[in-house]
Amino acid sequence: MSSHPRQLLTAHFVRRLIDDDLISPDADRHESLSMFGAMLVSLGLFVSVLVSTKYLFNPYLLSGTLSYVVHAVRYRSNQFAEVEKTWDATVVIVFDGTATPELTVNGVFHYRLNLVSGVVARS
Repeated sequence: MSSHPRQLLTAHFVRRLIDDDLISPDADRHESLSMFGAMLVSLGLFVSVLVSTKYLFNPYLLSGTLSYVVHAVRYRSNQFAEVEKTWDATVVIVFDGTATPELTVNGVFHYRLNLVSGVVARS
C-alpha cells in the first residue's frame, strides 16, 4: 500500500471519528442555540403577560388623583343678569382601579362616582 491511500484512509478515519452520522458535515450548534434562545424569550414574554393580565386589561385608572376647582353660579332667570348665588368648591377624585372612584368635595362631602353610568352617590 502506498502512502497516498494511507493518508486518505487516516484522514477519513479522523473526520468520521469527530463527525458522526447524526451531524451533517456543515452543521454547527448555531441553529440549536438560536432555537433554545428563542424558546426562552418566548416563554418569558408569555409568562409576563399571564402575570400582568390584571393590569393590562383593566379599563380604569389604577391609581391617581384628579383635582378640580369649581366655580358655580345660579342665576335668578335665563337672562344671566341677576346672580342669585355662587359656590366655590375643590373637588378631588381618587382613582383606585375600580369603576367607582372616591369623589370628595371641599374635603368634607364624600361620594362615589360610577364611571360606567356617570351616577354620583353618597358614600
